Amino acid sequence: MSTNAHPQSGATEAGQAPLVSILIPTYNRAEYLDDCLHSVLCQDFRDFEVVIRDNCSTDNTDSVVKKYESKFNIGPNYRYIRNETNVGFRQNLRDGITQDCRGKYCINLHDDDFFLNEKLLSHYVNILESNPNVSFVCSFPLKYDQDVETVSAKDLIAEHLKDQIAVGRLNIDGRDYFLNFWTKYPVINFSATLFKTKLAVDRNWVDYGCLDQSLALLLSAGNEVVFVRDSLTAYRMHTSPERGNVTWRVTGLPVEAALESHDAIEKWVSFSRSSLGLSRLSALVWRLKTLISKEGYTIGILHNEDGDKDIEFLRGVKKRSLFHYLVLRWLEPTKISLDAASGPKNPIARVLHQAIILLRRRASALLVGLDRVMHDPDHNLSPGQALRWVFTGSSRKANNGATHDHDGEKLESRAPDA
Repeated sequence: MSTNAHPQSGATEAGQAPLVSILIPTYNRAEYLDDCLHSVLCQDFRDFEVVIRDNCSTDNTDSVVKKYESKFNIGPNYRYIRNETNVGFRQNLRDGITQDCRGKYCINLHDDDFFLNEKLLSHYVNILESNPNVSFVCSFPLKYDQDVETVSAKDLIAEHLKDQIAVGRLNIDGRDYFLNFWTKYPVINFSATLFKTKLAVDRNWVDYGCLDQSLALLLSAGNEVVFVRDSLTAYRMHTSPERGNVTWRVTGLPVEAALESHDAIEKWVSFSRSSLGLSRLSALVWRLKTLISKEGYTIGILHNEDGDKDIEFLRGVKKRSLFHYLVLRWLEPTKISLDAASGPKNPIARVLHQAIILLRRRASALLVGLDRVMHDPDHNLSPGQALRWVFTGSSRKANNGATHDHDGEKLESRAPDA
Protein backbone atom coordinates (compact mmCIF):
# COMPACT_ATOMS: atom_id res chain seq x y z
CA MET A 1 0.00 0.00 0.00
CA SER A 2 1.24 3.48 -0.69
CA THR A 3 0.06 7.04 -1.04
CA ASN A 4 1.14 9.95 -3.22
CA ALA A 5 1.44 12.32 -0.28
CA HIS A 6 4.81 13.71 0.68
CA PRO A 7 6.63 11.99 3.57
CA GLN A 8 6.63 13.57 7.00
CA SER A 9 9.57 15.68 8.11
CA GLY A 10 12.59 13.48 8.78
CA ALA A 11 11.14 10.57 6.80
CA THR A 12 12.96 8.73 4.04
CA GLU A 13 12.87 10.32 0.61
CA ALA A 14 11.21 8.34 -2.17
CA GLY A 15 13.43 5.60 -3.56
CA GLN A 16 15.89 5.75 -0.66
CA ALA A 17 16.15 2.74 1.65
CA PRO A 18 15.01 3.58 5.19
CA LEU A 19 17.34 3.15 8.14
CA VAL A 20 14.90 0.98 10.10
CA SER A 21 12.42 -1.71 9.05
CA ILE A 22 9.51 -2.38 11.40
CA LEU A 23 8.31 -5.85 10.46
CA ILE A 24 4.88 -6.83 11.80
CA PRO A 25 3.83 -10.43 11.02
CA THR A 26 0.13 -10.78 11.76
CA TYR A 27 -2.72 -13.26 11.69
CA ASN A 28 -6.28 -12.54 12.84
CA ARG A 29 -5.20 -9.87 15.28
CA ALA A 30 -7.00 -6.80 13.92
CA GLU A 31 -8.03 -5.73 17.43
CA TYR A 32 -4.44 -5.77 18.71
CA LEU A 33 -2.86 -4.59 15.45
CA ASP A 34 -4.63 -1.26 15.89
CA ASP A 35 -2.78 -0.68 19.19
CA CYS A 36 0.47 -1.89 17.64
CA LEU A 37 0.32 0.53 14.69
CA HIS A 38 -0.80 3.37 16.94
CA SER A 39 2.33 2.91 19.05
CA VAL A 40 4.57 3.03 15.97
CA LEU A 41 2.83 6.19 14.82
CA CYS A 42 3.74 7.84 18.15
CA GLN A 43 7.50 7.44 17.57
CA ASP A 44 9.52 10.64 17.16
CA PHE A 45 11.88 8.81 14.77
CA ARG A 46 10.68 8.78 11.16
CA ASP A 47 13.40 7.16 9.02
CA PHE A 48 11.59 3.85 8.91
CA GLU A 49 9.37 1.61 6.84
CA VAL A 50 6.42 -0.38 8.16
CA VAL A 51 6.08 -3.84 6.63
CA ILE A 52 2.89 -5.69 7.61
CA ARG A 53 2.83 -9.33 6.56
CA ASP A 54 -0.67 -10.75 6.84
CA ASN A 55 -0.67 -14.55 7.04
CA CYS A 56 -4.06 -14.88 5.33
CA SER A 57 -6.22 -13.40 8.09
CA THR A 58 -9.98 -13.88 7.99
CA ASP A 59 -10.85 -10.87 10.17
CA ASN A 60 -10.77 -7.14 9.32
CA THR A 61 -6.97 -6.82 9.39
CA ASP A 62 -6.95 -5.16 5.96
CA SER A 63 -9.33 -2.46 7.21
CA VAL A 64 -7.06 -1.64 10.16
CA VAL A 65 -4.07 -1.46 7.83
CA LYS A 66 -5.95 0.84 5.46
CA LYS A 67 -7.01 3.06 8.36
CA TYR A 68 -3.38 3.79 9.28
CA GLU A 69 -2.06 4.27 5.75
CA SER A 70 -3.01 7.95 5.60
CA LYS A 71 -1.99 8.51 9.22
CA PHE A 72 1.59 7.38 8.58
CA ASN A 73 1.73 9.31 5.32
CA ILE A 74 5.06 7.71 4.30
CA GLY A 75 4.05 6.52 0.84
CA PRO A 76 5.76 3.30 -0.34
CA ASN A 77 7.45 2.88 3.03
CA TYR A 78 4.09 1.67 4.36
CA ARG A 79 3.55 -1.76 2.87
CA TYR A 80 0.93 -4.46 3.35
CA ILE A 81 1.67 -7.95 2.04
CA ARG A 82 -1.06 -10.56 2.33
CA ASN A 83 -0.31 -14.25 1.80
CA GLU A 84 -2.82 -16.17 -0.30
CA THR A 85 -2.52 -19.10 2.13
CA ASN A 86 -1.31 -19.38 5.71
CA VAL A 87 2.37 -20.32 5.44
CA GLY A 88 3.04 -20.50 9.19
CA PHE A 89 4.66 -17.92 11.43
CA ARG A 90 8.27 -18.87 10.68
CA GLN A 91 7.92 -18.76 6.89
CA ASN A 92 6.00 -15.50 7.09
CA LEU A 93 8.77 -14.03 9.23
CA ARG A 94 11.52 -15.42 6.96
CA ASP A 95 9.90 -13.90 3.87
CA GLY A 96 9.56 -10.57 5.62
CA ILE A 97 13.20 -10.44 6.69
CA THR A 98 14.74 -11.78 3.47
CA GLN A 99 12.41 -10.29 0.84
CA ASP A 100 10.70 -7.21 2.18
CA CYS A 101 12.83 -5.43 4.79
CA ARG A 102 15.19 -2.86 3.25
CA GLY A 103 16.38 -1.15 6.43
CA LYS A 104 19.89 -1.38 7.85
CA TYR A 105 18.24 -2.32 11.14
CA CYS A 106 15.08 -4.31 11.80
CA ILE A 107 12.67 -4.82 14.67
CA ASN A 108 10.18 -7.68 14.60
CA LEU A 109 7.20 -6.14 16.36
CA HIS A 110 4.60 -8.76 17.23
CA ASP A 111 1.12 -7.73 16.20
CA ASP A 112 -0.21 -7.82 19.76
CA ASP A 113 2.73 -5.97 21.37
CA PHE A 114 3.33 -2.24 21.27
CA PHE A 115 5.95 0.46 21.85
CA LEU A 116 5.62 2.58 24.99
CA ASN A 117 8.23 5.31 24.78
CA GLU A 118 8.21 7.72 21.85
CA LYS A 119 12.02 7.76 21.77
CA LEU A 120 12.50 4.00 21.60
CA LEU A 121 13.64 3.89 17.96
CA SER A 122 15.74 7.06 18.10
CA HIS A 123 17.46 5.80 21.28
CA TYR A 124 18.16 2.38 19.79
CA VAL A 125 19.41 3.79 16.49
CA ASN A 126 21.73 6.22 18.27
CA ILE A 127 23.34 3.31 20.14
CA LEU A 128 23.77 1.17 17.02
CA GLU A 129 25.07 4.00 14.85
CA SER A 130 27.55 5.06 17.55
CA ASN A 131 28.78 1.52 18.21
CA PRO A 132 29.46 -0.42 14.99
CA ASN A 133 30.36 -3.60 16.90
CA VAL A 134 26.92 -3.81 18.53
CA SER A 135 24.67 -6.32 16.74
CA PHE A 136 21.43 -5.67 18.64
CA VAL A 137 19.89 -3.43 21.29
CA CYS A 138 17.17 -4.72 23.58
CA SER A 139 15.13 -3.56 26.56
CA PHE A 140 13.03 -5.37 29.12
CA PRO A 141 9.34 -5.19 28.16
CA LEU A 142 6.53 -4.29 30.49
CA LYS A 143 4.16 -7.26 30.83
CA TYR A 144 0.61 -6.36 29.86
CA ASP A 145 -1.97 -9.04 30.66
CA GLN A 146 -4.74 -8.58 28.15
CA ASP A 147 -7.33 -10.36 30.28
CA VAL A 148 -6.51 -8.69 33.60
CA GLU A 149 -5.51 -5.08 32.91
CA THR A 150 -8.15 -2.39 33.27
CA VAL A 151 -6.03 0.25 31.49
CA SER A 152 -6.30 0.15 27.72
CA ALA A 153 -3.17 -0.24 25.61
CA LYS A 154 -3.54 3.25 24.14
CA ASP A 155 -3.93 4.79 27.61
CA LEU A 156 -0.83 2.92 28.77
CA ILE A 157 1.09 4.28 25.77
CA ALA A 158 -0.04 7.82 26.61
CA GLU A 159 1.06 7.30 30.21
CA HIS A 160 4.62 6.25 29.28
CA LEU A 161 5.12 8.07 25.98
CA LYS A 162 7.18 10.93 27.45
CA ASP A 163 9.08 8.93 30.10
CA GLN A 164 12.72 9.89 30.49
CA ILE A 165 15.03 7.08 29.35
CA ALA A 166 17.74 6.30 31.91
CA VAL A 167 21.34 6.81 30.84
CA GLY A 168 22.63 3.50 32.20
CA ARG A 169 22.73 0.45 29.98
CA LEU A 170 24.46 -2.91 29.93
CA ASN A 171 27.11 -3.45 27.26
CA ILE A 172 28.00 -7.14 26.97
CA ASP A 173 30.73 -8.85 25.01
CA GLY A 174 29.05 -11.18 22.50
CA ARG A 175 31.09 -14.24 23.43
CA ASP A 176 30.30 -13.70 27.11
CA TYR A 177 26.61 -13.30 26.29
CA PHE A 178 26.51 -16.45 24.12
CA LEU A 179 28.31 -18.69 26.59
CA ASN A 180 26.41 -17.42 29.65
CA PHE A 181 22.95 -17.34 28.09
CA TRP A 182 20.18 -18.39 30.57
CA THR A 183 22.45 -18.61 33.62
CA LYS A 184 23.81 -15.04 33.60
CA TYR A 185 22.03 -13.07 30.89
CA PRO A 186 18.35 -12.97 29.88
CA VAL A 187 16.55 -14.00 26.72
CA ILE A 188 15.59 -11.14 24.41
CA ASN A 189 12.07 -10.09 23.54
CA PHE A 190 11.42 -9.76 19.79
CA SER A 191 9.30 -6.65 20.03
CA ALA A 192 11.92 -4.90 22.17
CA THR A 193 14.98 -5.72 20.01
CA LEU A 194 16.47 -3.74 17.13
CA PHE A 195 19.08 -5.75 15.23
CA LYS A 196 21.27 -5.59 12.13
CA THR A 197 19.17 -6.91 9.25
CA LYS A 198 21.99 -8.18 7.02
CA LEU A 199 23.71 -9.99 9.88
CA ALA A 200 20.49 -11.86 10.71
CA VAL A 201 19.99 -12.84 7.07
CA ASP A 202 23.62 -13.89 6.57
CA ARG A 203 23.53 -16.16 9.61
CA ASN A 204 20.24 -17.82 8.54
CA TRP A 205 18.81 -17.16 11.95
CA VAL A 206 15.22 -18.19 11.09
CA ASP A 207 16.36 -21.70 10.11
CA TYR A 208 17.60 -22.48 13.63
CA GLY A 209 14.20 -22.68 15.30
CA CYS A 210 13.41 -21.25 18.76
CA LEU A 211 13.44 -17.88 17.04
CA ASP A 212 13.98 -15.35 19.84
CA GLN A 213 16.76 -17.34 21.48
CA SER A 214 18.42 -18.16 18.16
CA LEU A 215 18.41 -14.49 17.15
CA ALA A 216 20.16 -13.53 20.37
CA LEU A 217 22.74 -16.31 20.18
CA LEU A 218 23.63 -16.08 16.51
CA LEU A 219 23.87 -12.29 16.40
CA SER A 220 25.87 -11.99 19.61
CA ALA A 221 28.81 -14.15 18.49
CA GLY A 222 31.75 -11.98 17.43
CA ASN A 223 29.94 -8.76 18.36
CA GLU A 224 28.66 -6.81 21.34
CA VAL A 225 25.09 -6.56 22.56
CA VAL A 226 23.37 -3.83 24.56
CA PHE A 227 20.51 -4.03 27.07
CA VAL A 228 18.69 -0.82 27.95
CA ARG A 229 17.53 -0.86 31.56
CA ASP A 230 14.11 0.77 31.03
CA SER A 231 10.90 -0.82 29.80
CA LEU A 232 10.30 0.81 26.42
CA THR A 233 7.80 -1.71 25.02
CA ALA A 234 4.85 -3.73 26.27
CA TYR A 235 4.59 -7.52 25.91
CA ARG A 236 0.94 -8.53 25.72
CA MET A 237 0.18 -11.68 27.68
CA HIS A 238 -2.88 -13.86 27.22
CA THR A 239 -4.09 -15.81 30.25
CA SER A 240 -7.09 -17.20 28.37
CA PRO A 241 -5.88 -20.06 26.10
CA GLU A 242 -8.46 -19.32 23.41
CA ARG A 243 -7.05 -15.79 23.05
CA GLY A 244 -3.41 -16.77 22.94
CA ASN A 245 -0.97 -16.85 20.03
CA VAL A 246 -1.24 -19.27 17.14
CA THR A 247 1.49 -21.28 18.88
CA TRP A 248 1.63 -20.30 22.58
CA ARG A 249 2.59 -17.64 25.04
CA VAL A 250 1.45 -18.23 28.56
CA THR A 251 -0.61 -21.36 28.09
CA GLY A 252 -1.19 -23.91 25.38
CA LEU A 253 2.35 -25.05 24.53
CA PRO A 254 2.09 -27.97 22.09
CA VAL A 255 4.57 -30.79 22.63
CA GLU A 256 5.49 -30.61 18.94
CA ALA A 257 6.48 -26.94 19.32
CA ALA A 258 8.54 -27.78 22.42
CA LEU A 259 10.39 -30.52 20.55
CA GLU A 260 11.02 -28.23 17.59
CA SER A 261 12.49 -25.69 19.99
CA HIS A 262 14.61 -28.43 21.54
CA ASP A 263 16.07 -29.31 18.13
CA ALA A 264 17.70 -25.88 17.97
CA ILE A 265 20.18 -26.86 20.70
CA GLU A 266 22.12 -29.16 18.37
CA LYS A 267 22.44 -26.35 15.83
CA TRP A 268 23.58 -23.90 18.50
CA VAL A 269 26.32 -26.28 19.60
CA SER A 270 27.56 -26.66 16.01
CA PHE A 271 27.50 -22.88 15.61
CA SER A 272 29.49 -22.43 18.83
CA ARG A 273 32.20 -24.79 17.59
CA SER A 274 32.54 -23.04 14.23
CA SER A 275 32.05 -19.41 15.27
CA LEU A 276 33.50 -19.30 18.77
CA GLY A 277 36.12 -22.01 18.37
CA LEU A 278 34.99 -23.96 21.45
CA SER A 279 36.89 -27.12 22.30
CA ARG A 280 35.01 -30.42 22.46
CA LEU A 281 34.99 -30.30 26.25
CA SER A 282 33.86 -26.67 26.38
CA ALA A 283 31.09 -27.32 23.85
CA LEU A 284 29.96 -30.41 25.80
CA VAL A 285 29.70 -28.49 29.07
CA TRP A 286 27.82 -25.66 27.34
CA ARG A 287 25.42 -28.19 25.80
CA LEU A 288 24.72 -29.76 29.21
CA LYS A 289 24.16 -26.35 30.84
CA THR A 290 21.88 -25.31 28.00
CA LEU A 291 19.83 -28.50 28.27
CA ILE A 292 19.08 -28.21 31.97
CA SER A 293 18.69 -24.42 31.95
CA LYS A 294 16.53 -24.06 28.85
CA GLU A 295 14.28 -27.09 29.14
CA GLY A 296 13.36 -26.65 32.80
CA TYR A 297 10.96 -23.89 31.77
CA THR A 298 9.50 -26.15 29.07
CA ILE A 299 9.04 -29.13 31.39
CA GLY A 300 7.44 -26.91 34.03
CA ILE A 301 4.87 -25.47 31.59
CA LEU A 302 4.01 -28.88 30.16
CA HIS A 303 3.63 -30.45 33.59
CA ASN A 304 1.40 -27.66 34.89
CA GLU A 305 -0.91 -27.93 31.89
CA ASP A 306 -1.21 -31.68 31.83
CA GLY A 307 0.65 -34.24 33.94
CA ASP A 308 1.35 -36.35 30.85
CA LYS A 309 2.65 -33.63 28.53
CA ASP A 310 6.06 -33.40 30.18
CA ILE A 311 6.43 -37.19 29.91
CA GLU A 312 5.44 -37.03 26.24
CA PHE A 313 8.04 -34.32 25.69
CA LEU A 314 10.77 -36.43 27.32
CA ARG A 315 9.79 -39.39 25.16
CA GLY A 316 10.11 -37.21 22.09
CA VAL A 317 13.56 -36.08 23.23
CA LYS A 318 14.55 -39.72 23.78
CA LYS A 319 13.71 -40.55 20.18
CA ARG A 320 15.96 -37.72 19.05
CA SER A 321 18.85 -38.22 21.46
CA LEU A 322 19.21 -40.75 24.27
CA PHE A 323 21.99 -38.58 25.72
CA HIS A 324 19.74 -35.50 25.89
CA TYR A 325 16.98 -37.59 27.42
CA LEU A 326 19.21 -38.96 30.19
CA VAL A 327 20.48 -35.48 31.04
CA LEU A 328 16.95 -34.07 31.29
CA ARG A 329 15.59 -37.12 33.08
CA TRP A 330 18.22 -37.13 35.84
CA LEU A 331 19.85 -33.69 36.04
CA GLU A 332 17.23 -31.11 35.06
CA PRO A 333 16.21 -29.28 38.31
CA THR A 334 12.48 -29.05 37.52
CA LYS A 335 12.31 -32.76 36.81
CA ILE A 336 14.26 -33.48 40.01
CA SER A 337 11.74 -31.44 42.01
CA LEU A 338 8.82 -33.25 40.38
CA ASP A 339 10.38 -36.61 41.21
CA ALA A 340 11.10 -35.50 44.79
CA ALA A 341 7.42 -34.66 45.29
CA SER A 342 6.26 -38.09 44.14
CA GLY A 343 8.49 -40.44 46.13
CA PRO A 344 7.59 -43.89 47.51
CA LYS A 345 5.50 -44.31 50.67
CA ASN A 346 7.72 -46.98 52.25
CA PRO A 347 9.99 -45.22 54.82
CA ILE A 348 13.17 -47.11 53.86
CA ALA A 349 12.56 -46.71 50.14
CA ARG A 350 11.78 -43.05 50.70
CA VAL A 351 15.10 -42.44 52.48
CA LEU A 352 16.93 -44.02 49.55
CA HIS A 353 14.82 -41.99 47.14
CA GLN A 354 15.69 -38.74 48.94
CA ALA A 355 19.39 -39.64 48.93
CA ILE A 356 19.27 -40.13 45.16
CA ILE A 357 17.41 -36.84 44.77
CA LEU A 358 20.14 -35.12 46.79
CA LEU A 359 22.87 -36.61 44.59
CA ARG A 360 21.04 -35.56 41.44
CA ARG A 361 20.69 -32.00 42.72
CA ARG A 362 24.35 -31.87 43.64
CA ALA A 363 25.38 -33.18 40.23
CA SER A 364 23.14 -30.63 38.49
CA ALA A 365 24.56 -27.77 40.56
CA LEU A 366 28.12 -28.90 39.90
CA LEU A 367 27.42 -28.99 36.17
CA VAL A 368 26.16 -25.41 36.15
CA GLY A 369 29.10 -24.40 38.32
CA LEU A 370 31.54 -26.07 35.93
CA ASP A 371 30.03 -24.18 33.03
CA ARG A 372 30.36 -20.92 34.94
CA VAL A 373 34.02 -21.31 35.85
CA MET A 374 34.83 -22.37 32.28
CA HIS A 375 32.82 -19.71 30.43
CA ASP A 376 32.21 -16.76 32.74
CA PRO A 377 35.01 -14.20 32.19
CA ASP A 378 34.81 -13.28 35.87
CA HIS A 379 36.33 -16.70 36.57
CA ASN A 380 38.39 -17.26 33.42
CA LEU A 381 39.58 -20.80 34.14
CA SER A 382 41.02 -23.28 31.66
CA PRO A 383 39.12 -26.58 31.17
CA GLY A 384 41.69 -28.38 33.34
CA GLN A 385 41.40 -25.81 36.12
CA ALA A 386 37.61 -25.94 35.86
CA LEU A 387 37.60 -29.70 36.33
CA ARG A 388 39.82 -29.33 39.38
CA TRP A 389 37.38 -26.77 40.74
CA VAL A 390 34.51 -29.27 40.44
CA PHE A 391 36.33 -31.86 42.52
CA THR A 392 38.15 -29.58 44.96
CA GLY A 393 35.77 -26.62 45.24
CA SER A 394 38.60 -24.10 44.82
CA SER A 395 38.49 -21.42 42.15
CA ARG A 396 39.96 -18.07 41.28
CA LYS A 397 38.48 -14.95 39.76
CA ALA A 398 39.74 -12.68 37.03
CA ASN A 399 38.45 -9.22 36.25
CA ASN A 400 39.23 -9.23 32.54
CA GLY A 401 35.97 -9.35 30.61
CA ALA A 402 33.99 -7.53 33.28
CA THR A 403 30.98 -5.71 31.91
CA HIS A 404 30.97 -1.90 31.78
CA ASP A 405 28.41 0.63 30.75
CA HIS A 406 28.97 3.14 27.94
CA ASP A 407 30.83 5.66 30.11
CA GLY A 408 33.15 3.08 31.67
CA GLU A 409 31.45 2.54 35.02
CA LYS A 410 31.46 -1.12 36.03
CA LEU A 411 27.98 -2.62 36.18
CA GLU A 412 26.62 -5.72 37.85
CA SER A 413 27.58 -8.79 35.86
CA ARG A 414 23.99 -9.96 35.49
CA ALA A 415 21.38 -8.03 33.59
CA PRO A 416 18.20 -6.98 35.41
CA ASP A 417 15.40 -9.50 35.42
CA ALA A 418 13.07 -9.21 32.46
